[in-house]
Amino acid sequence: VVHPNQRRLLTVRECARAQGFPDKFRFYSDRDDTKDMHRQIGNAVPPPLAYALGRLL
Repeated sequence: VVHPNQRRLLTVRECARAQGFPDKFRFYSDRDDTKDMHRQIGNAVPPPLAYALGRLL
């Protein structure tokens, strides 16, 4: 994902915030690879959505 105003990719933390993850949440990779962490965030169900769905069940 590319930053809207700057010529750079979004950081792992910026992507996590966009998905609704709290700042204290940590993402781990065996190789400490940000690509793996970005993939984890992209494949995750956003916490606010999971919470909302859980309340409806």
